[in-house]
Amino acid sequence: MKDIIPAFDNKDFKQMKSLAHSLKGASAYIGASRLHYICYFIQEHFVFGDYEKMLEYYPSLVESAIEFKVYSRKIIAEHNGKYNIQ
Repeated sequence: MKDIIPAFDNKDFKQMKSLAHSLKGASAYIGASRLHYICYFIQEHFVFGDYEKMLEYYPSLVESAIEFKVYSRKIIAEHNGKYNIQ
């Protein structure tokens, strides 16, 4: 995720597509479907040359990555018996 920030800032669409592709595979493997599909759409818009749409998906990409990180840590903590917050 941290590598996609400079690509977004510099409007390096090819690099954004490449990083989204890598993240798409990893997120599918771990079951982060929302993150997976956002990456898919970033890639798709690159293929069709719709770079503005790629940029529009960036906030959702960040949001879903954070959302998954929080959720996964909660699940791990519950599994380890360390999560007591209601």
